Amino acid sequence: MEADKVAGIRALRDADEARCARASLSLAVCHATGSGVALMLARARAHCEVAAEAGFVDAQFSLGCLALDGGDDARAVAKLKQASRGGDVGAMIMLGELYEAGRGVPVDCGKAAALYRACKLSQIAATHLGILHKDGRGVLQDGELAVRLLIMGAEGEAKVLEAQCELGDIYLIGDPKIARDAEKAEKLLGTAAAKGESHSAYQLGCLLIRGMGDVFHDEPRAASCFRVAAKAGSDAAIFNLGSAPQRPNEPALSGLPAVILIDNSMPAGACMLEAS
Repeated sequence: MEADKVAGIRALRDADEARCARASLSLAVCHATGSGVALMLARARAHCEVAAEAGFVDAQFSLGCLALDGGDDARAVAKLKQASRGGDVGAMIMLGELYEAGRGVPVDCGKAAALYRACKLSQIAATHLGILHKDGRGVLQDGELAVRLLIMGAEGEAKVLEAQCELGDIYLIGDPKIARDAEKAEKLLGTAAAKGESHSAYQLGCLLIRGMGDVFHDEPRAASCFRVAAKAGSDAAIFNLGSAPQRPNEPALSGLPAVILIDNSMPAGACMLEAS
C-alpha cells in the first residue's frame, strides 16, 4: 500500500513537471513573437531551457536555432542533436546542413546524408540528398537517384525551389545516365525563375538564346531572363544583355553600368551555362 502511495505521488509530480514544461514552451513562443506579452528573447530562451530539459523536442530545436542565429555553432549542434534524437525533422535537416557546411562540426556529407534519409517524407530532405547524389559528396554519385529525389522535392506539395533549380540544370546540361530534355528544363527553370531564382533565370536565358530540341530561339524572352539574373548581380547576364534585344515597352534596367550593356566589343550572343 505504501509503495502505491509513493508511486502515485511520483506520477503526480511528473505530470506537474510536464505541465510546467509545456507551459514554459508556450510562454517561450509568446515572448519570442510578442504575442500577448512583451517581446523578450532572453525570457523566451529561459522558458525554452526549462522545456528542453524536460525533453520537449520543439524547445530543443528552438534553442538550436537561437544559438545558430547568435553565432554559437557548437551549442546549436548540441541542441539540434538532442532534437534530432527525438525525431524532429526540422532539426535533422538543419543539422545535416551544418555537417555539409562544417559549422560547429567537421564537414561530413556522409552524416548529412544519413540525417536526410531519416526524414523519409520530407521534400526538403529529399532535395538535399538528391544534390549530394548529384555531386557525389559523401555518397555515391548517381544521377538517376538524384533525379528521383529531386523530383520528390520539385513536384510534391512543397514544390521546393532549390529542387526545381537543380533538376532544371540536370535536364539542361545532361548527366552520364540522364539525357538532356530541353522541354523539362524550360519548364523547371521557368518555374524557378518566376520565383526570382537568378541562377535559373540565367540558365533559361542561355537555353532560349541557343534553342534546343522543341525549345525555340527567343531573344526577347532570353533578355527578360537575363534582366532577372542581372538584377541579382550576375556579370554573365549583364554581358549577355549587350547582345539581346529589349521587349517593346519594357523599361530598361536601373542601376546597371550602361557601358557594359552597350559594349559591342564582346562577341555577340556569347553565352556560357553556369555550373550550379
